[in-house]
Amino acid sequence: MAASDFSLVLGTNHFSHHQYPLACRLAEHFGPERFQMVLFDPITDERKKLGWEQNNEHEWIIGPPENETERQQLFARCMDADVMIFGECPFELLQARAKSGKLTFISGERMWKHPLLLNQFDPRLLRHRWRFRNILNNPCVHDLAMGAYAASDLAMVGDIRDRLWQWGYFVTVPATPPMVRNSDIIRVLWAGRMLDWKRVDLLITAVAQAVKVNSPIELTLIGQGPEGAKLICLVNELGLQSTIKFMPSVPAPQVREKMQQADIYVLPSNRHEGWGAVIGEAMSEGCVTIAGDQAGASRVLINDDENGYIFPDGDSGALAEIIIKVSADPALRARIGQAAWEKMHNLWHPDIAATRIIELCSGLLGLGTVPHYPDGPCMHINLNLP
Repeated sequence: MAASDFSLVLGTNHFSHHQYPLACRLAEHFGPERFQMVLFDPITDERKKLGWEQNNEHEWIIGPPENETERQQLFARCMDADVMIFGECPFELLQARAKSGKLTFISGERMWKHPLLLNQFDPRLLRHRWRFRNILNNPCVHDLAMGAYAASDLAMVGDIRDRLWQWGYFVTVPATPPMVRNSDIIRVLWAGRMLDWKRVDLLITAVAQAVKVNSPIELTLIGQGPEGAKLICLVNELGLQSTIKFMPSVPAPQVREKMQQADIYVLPSNRHEGWGAVIGEAMSEGCVTIAGDQAGASRVLINDDENGYIFPDGDSGALAEIIIKVSADPALRARIGQAAWEKMHNLWHPDIAATRIIELCSGLLGLGTVPHYPDGPCMHINLNLP
């Protein structure tokens, strides 16, 4: 078997436009005979309302299964592959891959989205943790850690510290740098599901503080969810109806178009945001991206005050200060936006991720040397644990 002359399966629960760009690059390299993107679940109704839809135009996208026979066929595809990148797939499949001794990557966000102390005595969690520990201790299993906290969370379960590699979602990046925005009104944007842990209320409060110091801001909130009515009430209470406007959910390409027009993108989510693909999307479009420090992608993609900004989780005052600072300085916005695009284009591009994962697989399969990357996708993570 020559270098990269192996088969690879990317397994996940449902089709996601956040995984599609990388899958396309892998399919181009391997061809449909040696690469498949295997889906185990249909897209949920909630995701469909947000504009998600499955792409069925490629023969290398297979699933989701409609019956048990098809499900077993997908299992067989995953077991036959020389390498599998395991996303949200059936747990018994991961157990079988580990027992087979074949190279398997677990691709996932942080495990402890709730503080560990709240869960450590849950019997169901303890059983799952024990079963998962046995898998992680298997030398054929590696982890593609998505977010700044994913690796350390996983290392609390099993002895996998020498098999941790940096990973994420790899979104489409425009080929050319962003155009400089010139506007008297600073356009701030947020898009997603309106859930309590998304902390959109924090963003509204911060904008209210910024408006008080005469920052010329217009905030657009795109999306829907159980917190929507509360957020509308909050805007009314603060008298910000002329400053903040709500839009229903739109397909992902339209969100990207809104990012192209925005000056600032804010992700105020707490630790439940295991990655936060919108951070990469907004940076790719040249937005000044501001994110809470507990979102997984914030400390991976953003270098504070260089290509974006990070604020302490839940601190609306700190968020407001950053918005005020950025709103007052067009040159700063242009510099940060350019640096953000460069980070995504030169390091976190799907082409780079595909090349690196292929080289890493080749090295781990003994078909070449294991590569060393100082930063970005497939960088070896050293936790320095005792």
